[in-house]
Amino acid sequence: IQWLSAQGEVLDWIKPSLGVFGLILSCPEVNERLLIWFNRSHNSASVTLPTAQPGYRWELEQLICEARSVTSLFEIFDEQKKSSRPDDSLINDLASAAGIQSEWWEVSGAYHSVGIETKRALLAAMALPIATQAEAVESLELLRSAEHSAQVPIAGRCYQPEFLGQGKRVTGLTSHLYALRHESDGGVGDLETLARFCETSSKLGGSLAGINPLHHMFTDDRSRVSPYQPSDRRFIDPIYIDLADIKKRFGPAKQQKKYDRDLAHLREASHVDYDAVWRIKDDVLFSLFEKFGTSRDLETFITDGGTALQDYARFEARTNPRRYKYAQWLQWIADGQLAAAARRANSAGLELGIYRDLALGCAYEGGEVWARPELFAISISMGAPPDPFARDGQVWNLPPFNPLALARAGYEPFAEILRANMRHAKVLRIDHILGLSRQFWVPRGGSGADGAYVKMPLEKLLAITASESVRAKCMVIGEDLGTVPDGLRDCLSQTNILSYRALWFEQDEVRFHPPQSYPQRAAVCLSSHDLAPFKGWRESASHTDISKLERAIEEAGVNTGNLLADAHAFAAKTPCAIMLVQADDLSEETEPLNVPGTDKERSNWRRRLSVNVETLPDLTTSKTVMAAIQSTGRGKNG
Repeated sequence: IQWLSAQGEVLDWIKPSLGVFGLILSCPEVNERLLIWFNRSHNSASVTLPTAQPGYRWELEQLICEARSVTSLFEIFDEQKKSSRPDDSLINDLASAAGIQSEWWEVSGAYHSVGIETKRALLAAMALPIATQAEAVESLELLRSAEHSAQVPIAGRCYQPEFLGQGKRVTGLTSHLYALRHESDGGVGDLETLARFCETSSKLGGSLAGINPLHHMFTDDRSRVSPYQPSDRRFIDPIYIDLADIKKRFGPAKQQKKYDRDLAHLREASHVDYDAVWRIKDDVLFSLFEKFGTSRDLETFITDGGTALQDYARFEARTNPRRYKYAQWLQWIADGQLAAAARRANSAGLELGIYRDLALGCAYEGGEVWARPELFAISISMGAPPDPFARDGQVWNLPPFNPLALARAGYEPFAEILRANMRHAKVLRIDHILGLSRQFWVPRGGSGADGAYVKMPLEKLLAITASESVRAKCMVIGEDLGTVPDGLRDCLSQTNILSYRALWFEQDEVRFHPPQSYPQRAAVCLSSHDLAPFKGWRESASHTDISKLERAIEEAGVNTGNLLADAHAFAAKTPCAIMLVQADDLSEETEPLNVPGTDKERSNWRRRLSVNVETLPDLTTSKTVMAAIQSTGRGKNG
């Protein structure tokens, strides 16, 4: 869906007069679009038609919308261009020049050759004109010319604190923020909870506190809860705002006592009720915003936010102009609370502070794509080829950046996302960093078997990552699980990007890889949010699997008879610079936060910790696990 002004441009909902506007409805599966014009004024109006897709045209070349009318047009195939469709050989050359790889292999070794129609679909998604032979030839010439004139970026290295370069090995707690509790939260872990989590990590000997992406979700649809499929990665979801702090600063809201009772009930629940939590928080925050007026700090924040913050606010206010300034105010509040949490982390002695997380992509319908649709290949989804766990492959419903459009924009949109997520953090984890090298693109409506790998401008993206890392003094960890392209891990290491090693993935059919086989420039952990916590794993694991882990622990010389503590000691004994300890393991949770491949049938991204964060240091499990870790020489003094 795309809304248009009478001039054929993206509609600005904030403008007072919307007498004439248009709507494009797209169906990527069959490459069809319907254009609807609405004229609610009392005068006829001439409108500018948007550019048609390559090889197509609108039913009419010009259109006048009569007063008080609705007019529709279909985009139709241009028959005059049918006979001059480019031949397969040219499409193959063009696909190669655009970085579309012609073949790929499954993990099992099964070979796949990419079909010509897949190549056509991916080229069209890159907005390359290919409707005719002449267009395809011109596109090929432009790509080759751009390749010859491209400058190789100067290699850079990401920031790394000096003490890690001296071989020090540290640890820290990780969790998803919404899952954490404190005694006065609002039914979801908030930015006050984050500050307390930082202090808790320090009490347990940690040097950092890691959390999930804080990306802005959908405030008008709280059923969409995956932090890895957000509306906009550049902004913080206001559901994380701490209402207790707001009450102290601006006074109580109307019906405050009722809100407090409702929030107390939500706080006791085992799972987050996002809709109920946001309904209350939104009511409270909007009522206080309307009484707020303005301030110099707020206006400075808005000015510094520039076009990105304006676009974000327009998207949030697209159905209610009163929410335009409110959306900016919410970001100001959230940013201030995140900054306060970072200061408390520093005061608590967390050398590496807050560890933030950056998702691979964003949702088609979200504010990030809405603001700059030309940057994305919106007829494509990123995904993964078939493997033993997903025989049809995976389709993640995330539109990729169009690498050609990203280059035309000077890669600033990528740098902007990095800057936003390094803000108030000392460590940033980049999810699926393999996507900086290549991405598996699947035409929308297809399965993973219909996709192809597309090469990304790795050297340029790494140079930008290094530059932003140094500017922000923020370390980078690259989540590099899965099928890693040859040489990528060496390339990331040379850029000072730490690898991400999970114990369960560091094994073969016979044994776990020994601690000394792990790299120094890495973060190590037992598991991830997509797998059961340790207690849940042990309850369902086979005797063979448990014996396999026990044998590895025995060989590593860290066997005490407590399997949870020993598994942590095994990971702690690796030379990896950072070890991540899941709060879920300390509170002995059993259910994973997310089960891949499921949606509404499970309560994914909702399950909360069974204890408050402040009580974690007092748990027997916490004391046992952290003592086992420190016994290997890892910690603040390790």
